[in-house]
Amino acid sequence: MRTLFSAFAGIAAVVLFCVAVPALWLDQHVVQEEGFIELAAPLGSDPQFQSQLADATADTVIADADFAPGLAELVRPLVEGAAESLTDHPEYQEAWNETLRRSHELTFAAETQPAEAQGGGAITLDIAPLVALVTEDAVQAIGTDIPVPPQVLVGLGQADQGRAIQFIENYAGLAVPFAAASGVAFVLAMAIARRRSTTLLLIGFGVALSAGLWKLGTEFAVRQVSASSDENALAGLFKDYFVSTAESSFNAWIIASAGAGIIMMLLGLIARIFAGSRT
Repeated sequence: MRTLFSAFAGIAAVVLFCVAVPALWLDQHVVQEEGFIELAAPLGSDPQFQSQLADATADTVIADADFAPGLAELVRPLVEGAAESLTDHPEYQEAWNETLRRSHELTFAAETQPAEAQGGGAITLDIAPLVALVTEDAVQAIGTDIPVPPQVLVGLGQADQGRAIQFIENYAGLAVPFAAASGVAFVLAMAIARRRSTTLLLIGFGVALSAGLWKLGTEFAVRQVSASSDENALAGLFKDYFVSTAESSFNAWIIASAGAGIIMMLLGLIARIFAGSRT
């Protein structure tokens, strides 16, 4: 009976570990605001993305200013010039981080936002902080006030993303319970095992196998997301960069987990060889 209970506890430990680690990564790097900003912030330095961002910002400033047709054509080059030099502004990185912070709040805390401020279930950038910088420079060049909207939303996906976002948030919320339960199951499996070395070896194998499953799952998810349609060029660039960065980040977790599993297997094997049947 001890062997059977130990086997069940070991399997539970591996299964819970397999579902806990992706949830922990999602919680730390996607659901948590600071992790999301850290993951996406370097995108603001990508030249191609900066160009698309400048175009979107300039179009917003011109549209919201509501200039007369003739004046709009005269002002547009000045606004576009200010937008093109946006990334040279000393407050650009701070404004980009604020854009990401607002966008994260729109995506993962939509229930706290008024209906008109929500992104409609899709991932949405609020580029108002960047519009404010361009407006500030444009006003100096034009010599007339330009209104700065409190919120400027740029859709980065389809409205049906809402369910996927809700699933990610709910799944990530279970990360700590899953991880804690996995730890308890591991301790229980080792405590009641007749041959702890064998149990450690098998659990290590399960951990390494989990890392392989995560790799396959990550590659599948990346293909699915990459194949999805984009709302606009800015959305496509953001998606491609974020997916690539997220994959690299999670790959580091996969490698660490695979290494931990191999070490557990080696320790179990060494203990089995030295202790023999007594363990």
